Amino acid sequence: MKHAFLAVCALALLPAACVDSARGTGEETGPGYPPRMGMVEASLGGKAAYFETFDFSLGAFDASAQFRSELTADGKTTAGGRVRLVLQAYPDGDPNARKGILTVEAVFPKLPAGAARSREVTVKLDIDGDDGTRRWLSKGPARLELLSVSRKTDGGGAYGRGTGRVSAMLCEAMDETFVPGGACQDFSARFDTSVQYYLWQ
Repeated sequence: MKHAFLAVCALALLPAACVDSARGTGEETGPGYPPRMGMVEASLGGKAAYFETFDFSLGAFDASAQFRSELTADGKTTAGGRVRLVLQAYPDGDPNARKGILTVEAVFPKLPAGAARSREVTVKLDIDGDDGTRRWLSKGPARLELLSVSRKTDGGGAYGRGTGRVSAMLCEAMDETFVPGGACQDFSARFDTSVQYYLWQ
């Protein structure tokens, strides 16, 4: 079944089509899979936490750190248009983790070629595993600052590297709904990771 899915992904026209295609299955892999891309050092409520990003690509783009073309309201992409940075980082460097996964998404008006800032930012830190919906979710202003970004010229420009920092207030939520009277904590992080370019422009 996975082979069929990957074949479809290879021909997909939308960036989201191949996300999470083979993560954490352990199938069709060997030593060193998935390769580590980078790290995120974070603080939540004053408590330190460490995460790593990984490249799960198996015949299709599926890295946990990506620049993706942002779809318009009619489901299309625009050349030179908006781009979403997605960082999905796994706790304590465990790519098979099913809870405690950190997801940061930030939208930029165009593909950053250097330092850039975004205030269109969402931060999620899952508490439960695959079947749960409890999480810490950003509330109010959140900021992501790219301190540096560079795109490699070899390999079709599919990879590069980015460093930056994130700040937000995270509050208790069930799925996408904040828990009434739930706790909130300050969140900050810095990241240094390879980034996959998954653009349809």
